[in-house]
Order: sequence, then structure tokens, then C-alpha cells
Amino acid sequence: MMTARITATVANAATLAQQASEVAATVQAAVAAQQLATASKAAREAVTSFEEDFYKRKIFDDCLKFTSDDDKKAYREREEERHRAIDAAKAKNTPEGDLQATRLSIAQLDDAGAHGADRSPQFSQTRHILSQSETALSTAIASSNRSANTPVAKPEADLLDASPSAAVDPAIIASLKSAGVVVADQSQKGHGVTADVTVSNGVQRS
Repeated sequence: MMTARITATVANAATLAQQASEVAATVQAAVAAQQLATASKAAREAVTSFEEDFYKRKIFDDCLKFTSDDDKKAYREREEERHRAIDAAKAKNTPEGDLQATRLSIAQLDDAGAHGADRSPQFSQTRHILSQSETALSTAIASSNRSANTPVAKPEADLLDASPSAAVDPAIIASLKSAGVVVADQSQKGHGVTADVTVSNGVQRS
């Protein structure tokens, strides 16, 4: 009777621990997913704003300086190549695509900065926004990947399992002894706990 209650208690504890682990993993995954969605959206908006200012409004063009016509031509070619790559990355509609587009935007802005665009009062703010977006999204992607690859902890083996290696916790043994339950040799078959209660007349009941 005592052994049955112990077995049920340990089983319930293991079940509750497993359920708690699964709930924690689910919550962690949901939080990571929300953070990823938010960071991805912010990065996409930052890149879209950059494209609008850089490629359409050309707010940095007045600050650009080139050492030669060949230098200018090479720069314009890189500029257009990156523009196509940015649009292609955004078209993926994935966090990874948005991260790639953000990094390409930073690279293009730095290229422009090396040719004088860093003299524009809008250069630092634009780069700061893109850099923050890149860092936030990169971190969110890494966090999401860790969450997805983290296995749900499995419950430990039943403490009263028939396996010889499954020894009963010493604290449980002490508690059982105080209640008059004899703990048998852990190498024997069964759970290692026997209800050998000593009654007042000295007769033992097995």
C-alpha cells in the first residue's frame, strides 16, 4: 500500500515536471518568435526608408566626391548592383532576407561615406538606424534558432523503477524508515522498498 502511494506520488511529480518543462519551452518559443517578427519588421522598414532617401531622393549625392570618372563609374555600378541585391533580399520575405538587405544597405551607405556622404548631417542618423536594426535582427534570429533547437527535457527515470541502478533518494529512504518501512537492498528485484512494518508485539508483517 505504502509502495503504491510512493509510486503514484513520484509518477505525478515526474508528469508535472515534464508538463512545466513543455510549457516553459512553448512560452520561450512564442516570445522568441514575437521578438523575431518585430525585429524583422523594423529592419524592413529601415531598409525601405534608406532606399527611399538614398536611391529615390538621392539625399547624399550632393556630398559625393570622386577622384576620376572611372572612380565615379565604378561607384555607380556598385550602387546599382547593391540596389538590385537589396530588393532581391527583401523579396525573400524572411527574417534572413531582411537581415541581408539591411547589411547590404549598410555596405552601400559606407561606400557612399567613403566618397564624401559622411559629411551630410543625415549620414550618422541613417547609419545608426540601420546598424541598430541589423544588431536587433541578428540577435533575434540567433535567439529563435536556439529556441527551436532546444529539446524539451525528458523526465528522469522513475525512482522506483525495477532497474538496479535506480536507487531511491536518501531523503525518501529516511522518511520511510521513520514511518516503519524497511528499505531493502537496492540490488534486489523490485523497487528496493518493502512494507516490513514492525508492530508493538514484535511480530513483523511482510
